[in-house]
Amino acid sequence: MAARYGTDLISHTNLSEQQIRKEIRNYLSDRNVEGRKLDPDKLGDENIVVKINGFDIPEFDGFEDVINPVKMGQLLISYTRLLKMPASYNSELSYVEVFYNFSVPKIFSPAVGFGKTITLSGRSEVLAGTGCAGQNHKKANERTIGS
Repeated sequence: MAARYGTDLISHTNLSEQQIRKEIRNYLSDRNVEGRKLDPDKLGDENIVVKINGFDIPEFDGFEDVINPVKMGQLLISYTRLLKMPASYNSELSYVEVFYNFSVPKIFSPAVGFGKTITLSGRSEVLAGTGCAGQNHKKANERTIGS
């Protein structure tokens, strides 16, 4: 759920990767919300991976843009990238991955085949830019989005 929350933030807000990591950390460890009592110290940047990839979809303002060969070329490039999915799947997607390590209870000691920790993880993906609010993440890799 936390990874999905992160991709919803990518799609519908103007937050940076670091801001989304902070929101997910708060989501998982807020002591005021019942059921969310994970240790925030175990939720470092290496445990919450946020990747926002740009995906340019040209904006069309009127009929002039529809007959504009440059705009139509841009649309064709975007359409071609979409058709290549899933061949270029991982490089085209924005995603969030969340990892959390739990200590294994003594009843499940290494003698029973468990290690000292169990890692729970989740991943959620969104086609970058196709749902971003106002196309805010088009050039996320080339510019810094507000802090």
